[in-house]
Formats: sequence, C-alpha cells, structure tokens
Amino acid sequence: LVPQTGDAKVTVSQYNYGINAVARFMLVSESAKLIPYADLFTGMRGFSADMDITPTTKQVGYEASSSTNLSSATHWNYGLTLGLMYSITPQIKLTTGIMYSSSPQQGLIDNVKGARVQEGIVFTDKMKTPNNVVILKFGLTVLVSSSKSGNKDCCCECDCHHHHRSSG
Repeated sequence: LVPQTGDAKVTVSQYNYGINAVARFMLVSESAKLIPYADLFTGMRGFSADMDITPTTKQVGYEASSSTNLSSATHWNYGLTLGLMYSITPQIKLTTGIMYSSSPQQGLIDNVKGARVQEGIVFTDKMKTPNNVVILKFGLTVLVSSSKSGNKDCCCECDCHHHHRSSG
C-alpha cells in the first residue's frame, strides 16, 4: 500500500532466519576467555522479502510509512557452524562464526537485488531459495545453569545474520 501521493523512498529487504536444535562442542573450558566451538544443528530456516514505503513529505491524514511482506518461504535445514566465543562475563559470551546450512527443499521469494521502479510501480523477479547457504553470524550467548550442583549448562543464543537490502 502506498501511504500517500507524491515521492517516497521505497526499500526492499531480504532476510533469512532460523530456529534450530543445536549441539555445541566447546574445544576448551567455558571459563576460558576465548572459546573455539563447533555446532551441529537441525531445524527450520526461512527467507522473507519485505517492502517499506516512506514518503518524502508526510501529508496530514495519511500513514507516516507502510510495510508489506512480498514473499516468504520456510524449509527444514541442517548444518554446521565453526566459531569463537569471547567471554564478557562467565555467563555472557560474544559469539561469532561461519555457518553452513543445507536443505533439500526450495521455495520462491522476491529477488530484492534486482528490484526496480517503473512508472511508480516496484518490480522484482522471483528467485529460488538456495539449497546451501554460508552465513556469517554474530551475537550473544547466555549460559543458564540448571543448578548449582555442577550439572551441564543450558545455552541460550541470540544471533544476527547478514541480509540484503535495496533502496530506490
């Protein structure tokens, strides 16, 4: 939806995301300052293409901006991550790594790299989602101990992944 008449900035973005069950193998003690690790994972990954429209000059009685999902696709995936954790505190680690994700499934989403505007209309081509993806990741890992008796820790991780963006 166009929020109003007149010129506007149109931004199309492509995101990838996932939710996975992870087995993490730390190659040194979790109390070390720098911890190399390897993850094996399986779960769901998704791709989303979105469009945001922000008018150059806001008109009274219209939305300041609007957003819409152009397309999305989800797949089962599995893979491997190799990375490093840096201890900020004993329970909080800065995490970075290279993730390889594979899926036998494919879907179609809008290709934002080729987005173009013709006569005020945004056009995109469709593209197949990739079977194999290499992702640079960074984030925070929080170790949550299940008890004080020395049992294994549970790991909660929040990561950010690379995404594509095109503006016009």
